[in-house]
Amino acid sequence: RKAVEVSDWYERRLRIHRYGAYTMIPLFAFQSIAGNQLYVNSSAAPAWAKTGHRVGATGLAVVFGVNTVTGLWNLWDSRAQPQGRTRRTIHTLLMLASDAGFTYAGARLANDAENSFAKRRLHRDWAYGSMATALVGSGMMVLWRD
Repeated sequence: RKAVEVSDWYERRLRIHRYGAYTMIPLFAFQSIAGNQLYVNSSAAPAWAKTGHRVGATGLAVVFGVNTVTGLWNLWDSRAQPQGRTRRTIHTLLMLASDAGFTYAGARLANDAENSFAKRRLHRDWAYGSMATALVGSGMMVLWRD
């Protein structure tokens, strides 16, 4: 192994990135619970589910936004480090796919989901698929060590 120099902020961004990853798990759980209320009951869902699902979606957007910035910045900063490159690249691609899936579920399907059961199901499927992709991407960073 050879030493590779990274910026002073690399470790700070990595810490922020990890805290964001830990935050997403309870957000996923809450979104699943609130989203299920909306899926089953539609406009008759409890107020906490309606408000909570929007707040949770906003929280996920912030967490994923911060993690995308810190992750890509650290990926660039560590570009000269060959050790772990495959793992970092796969993680990045999975998380960007999850970003895209959440964006599609929120930006394109959320409004239509309020009035259409088919769109509600599609919104749920995209959200759960994006959650699964993110959990695989995060889990691999914990389990796969170089």
